[in-house]
Amino acid sequence: MSTDIDFRWCDRADYPACAGIGEAAFASDAHALARKIKGIQLHRIYTAAAEVCDAVSTYSELAIVDGEVAGFIFGRIERHFTLMDKCRSVKRYLPLLGRFLLGEFGPRRKLLQLLGPLAGEEQVLRRNVPPSEGRIEYFAVSPEYQGKGVGTRLMDRFVQYAGRYGVRAVSVFTGETASFWFYERYGFQRWAEFDSPLGSYLHGKPIKGFSYRLPLQEKHIRVPN
Repeated sequence: MSTDIDFRWCDRADYPACAGIGEAAFASDAHALARKIKGIQLHRIYTAAAEVCDAVSTYSELAIVDGEVAGFIFGRIERHFTLMDKCRSVKRYLPLLGRFLLGEFGPRRKLLQLLGPLAGEEQVLRRNVPPSEGRIEYFAVSPEYQGKGVGTRLMDRFVQYAGRYGVRAVSVFTGETASFWFYERYGFQRWAEFDSPLGSYLHGKPIKGFSYRLPLQEKHIRVPN
């Protein structure tokens, strides 16, 4: 039986719902983070992650099932991310930095331990980014609604949006602790495989990260129902 899905843009009031979905969808990473840094405020961290990803996106859409947020996708079309958008993003980062310094997300001394792995992760991602004009910044579906077409419909809509603006390819970063198989099943092609500094730090063992690229051929640009 098909699931009735509605769609709407994300706004700031939706960040906590996105945080809950992110925690549940990426439970392995969330649990590893909680074990690594005792006292961390996970829900606040994931709420901040949703806000940061929304700030660097030009497309932020929610899937709604039975009145609840069932999934979300934040993506960016590079040509639409203007200098003014970048300035607005910086303005949104600054309050988050202040809240971090005030200890809102957990013990600052322990959280500072993440800076090295985060910087290493950023360098690795930069070296392995596929050539593309569109990028998925954050994408997750609540485990309760996985396997019901929610993720596919969200991805279809973003791909169609990107195709309208002449985007030739969409890229995404993911890893072995996330649902990388979804991208492969959808048609994304693995571009690179690398050791993830952040994932390896959190899990205490080598964790692989992947970058994927989806060429926007006609067969991929499906019209959403």
